Amino acid sequence: MPQTPGTNQWIVTSALDFQTALTAVETNSTLNTIVITRDIITPASITGFKLPKKIAHSSNKLIIQGNNSTILAKSGQTDPLLSRSFTSAAPPALLGDIKDQILITDLNFNGTNAGGNNTTSLKALVIEGASNVLVENCNFSTVGNGLILSSVQTALVNNCLAQNIYSTAYTTTSTNAWNTTNPFSVLSTYSRNITFNKCTSSLNDSGLYGFVIQKTANVVLNDCIANGTTLGTIHHVLFDSQGGLSNSVTPGGFGDELINNFNIYNITINSPVKGTTDPCPDGGLLYQGALIRIKAAGSLTASGSYAKIDGLHLNPNVSSSVVVDASSARGFNDLYVYNIPYLNPGAQFSTDGGIILANLNCSVPPATGTIWEFKETFDAANIFTAGRWVNSVIPFYRLADNFSFSSRSKNYLTNFMMINNKTVSQ
Repeated sequence: MPQTPGTNQWIVTSALDFQTALTAVETNSTLNTIVITRDIITPASITGFKLPKKIAHSSNKLIIQGNNSTILAKSGQTDPLLSRSFTSAAPPALLGDIKDQILITDLNFNGTNAGGNNTTSLKALVIEGASNVLVENCNFSTVGNGLILSSVQTALVNNCLAQNIYSTAYTTTSTNAWNTTNPFSVLSTYSRNITFNKCTSSLNDSGLYGFVIQKTANVVLNDCIANGTTLGTIHHVLFDSQGGLSNSVTPGGFGDELINNFNIYNITINSPVKGTTDPCPDGGLLYQGALIRIKAAGSLTASGSYAKIDGLHLNPNVSSSVVVDASSARGFNDLYVYNIPYLNPGAQFSTDGGIILANLNCSVPPATGTIWEFKETFDAANIFTAGRWVNSVIPFYRLADNFSFSSRSKNYLTNFMMINNKTVSQ
């Protein structure tokens, strides 16, 4: 039905009515709220529901109230169920167009009807070029990709569930595809300041990633859960300041010097990773899986990027995986790993800028790498032994800080680090 007279709301009564309302937001200056009250299937006449590329209302805000309704894929659907995206042929008209606020609450997305390969590659919700985005109490089910945020500045993804995911549950990234014809700097199109709060990713046997954070600055994962199957995944969390999914680094690539922060607080991981015999997802060489993969970019002269994992609960049957694999595209980045209550004997870590323990006395400081700091971690006294590190390569710059119950004292393990203006070696 049309917009309710005297209000800013459009009550959706059918699938085509939903698209009509979305289109009207671009030109109707009195409309900024769409209310869905029933499940809707993508009509045969459209490829997928399209969010407006501009908002005429003076608030620059669009609110979609799902009321626990579901958007269902049509048979053979390949376009996202609901999306907003730009191209070089149809870029944003003004910088202000990528500052629109989009708030979507209590809406479900289901790709089952797409069928076969269409379902496994289908995207549920894609939001590109927006600010102050809220996606709350949403469910993404039986799709290739759940939620994709691209070139979004400030977003909260709250209390969402992605389940039966064939590829990636949640993605943040940046695009420069429409930047060539507009006076936007690269930095103005970067995603930044995005928080995932109390979100769950549940991958199926084919699932590769839970949370992918690439080409994005200042991201927080808070109180989230990452699930999968016994077949394992590539990474439950992948943070990549450049955006490439292989182990290779391409100097001069998009965002290779992005300096930023990445924080994980109180995450639970309940399934293992695939082994090193599995192919790289982008078709490259064999790829080492890890529960959490950190690919940061530091400064050439000092540490610049920071990643922090504070509170990591590992299901006992999965912690024999590589727990954290960290590297720096250039310079140094700082990695803080705090409060891991349990590591089984087979759990390992992986680093660049390291040394082989047997050759400790012959080592020289690396020119690039990851600076590791552990605090209150299970079996902290042995955290830098060869068996805890892939190929027995331990970090050159390292510090472990823990309280010893046996000696009732605070212990520090370090190597070539300055404490109280004195160089300390292990």
